Parts: sequence; C-alpha cells; structure tokens
Amino acid sequence: MFNKNFIIIAIFLIVLLAGCVSYVFDNNDTNENNTNETENKINATFFLPRFFELGSWKITDMSEPVINEDGFVSGARTRMNMVEGYGRYVSRIEIYEFNTTQSANGYYNKIVFSKRNNDTQEITLSISAECYANYMEVNNLERANAYCVKKNIFFQVEITGDNTVYARERLSALAHQIDLKVDALG
Repeated sequence: MFNKNFIIIAIFLIVLLAGCVSYVFDNNDTNENNTNETENKINATFFLPRFFELGSWKITDMSEPVINEDGFVSGARTRMNMVEGYGRYVSRIEIYEFNTTQSANGYYNKIVFSKRNNDTQEITLSISAECYANYMEVNNLERANAYCVKKNIFFQVEITGDNTVYARERLSALAHQIDLKVDALG
C-alpha cells in the first residue's frame, strides 16, 4: 500500500512541476516580446521609501499626483509621521519623473526660484543630487525642506517637527534614501 500512495504522490508532483515549468516558459516568451515596453518604464513610486527602510516613520497617506509640466511622466507622494521620545515629526515626500533630464532641471529651477526667500536659512545636504535645502523655526517648531534633482527625477522632502536639530537630520536621511535609489538606476 505504501508503494501505491508513493506512486500517486510522485505522479501528482511531476504533473504539478510540469505545469509550473510550462507557465514560466510561456511568461518568459511574452516578456521577451515586450522588453522595450516594460524595462524602460519606471513609475515614480519606485523611489519612495519602503516600510522596511522607514524605521520609526509610519506612512499615513500615499498617492500618485499629476502635475501640468512639460515632460512629466509620473508622480508619487507619501505623508508620514513619527513620534520619538518627546519629539513629533510630520513628513511629506513628492517625487516626479520626467521624460528628460532637461525637463526635470527646468521644473527644479522653477521650484527653487519660488522657494528662495529671506525668512528661511539655507542648509547643505551631503548627497550627490543637486539640492536646495532650507529651514525655518517658528514657535518651537522647525520646518526643513529639500528640493532636489538628479537625472530625470525631481524630488522634494519636507519635515516639520518640534525638535529643531533632529528635523534637519531626518530630512537629510530621507533625501539620501531617494538619492541612492536614483543612483541605482545607472
């Protein structure tokens, strides 16, 4: 009896394996025919931090905004919050993919021109993307902002928190995560 059950299970596994192999080969043929359509498209959501990269941050909202700009391809936005000790922080990240580096740089220049003013202090971020970053303190709250461009990707990170030192550090860390993802594309 053991031999009969063993043979039935073995036949079942062989049929199951044959079905899986057939499915893989069928899908590989389809993907090879559509290589140009799928490999060159990256949605802006790819650049958002993932839950395992966030540490204490909790995502409260995600969306895919559309902006009316020349060369705009896709957009991604997330809002997050963090409570750490006595500090509370709220963050917003927006990422826009453009079809050319020139379109992304044009949008970046427009945004930076509109954000420069005398009420904020500029800060420097240690990342490889070109960035304009600033902060302001009002009523024991700090708002730190980074507006960056790299290749055909524009991204902005804004953090508001009640601990002035850590808001800037968290801004730099989140901007750095996005910068590394843009680098990874080559």
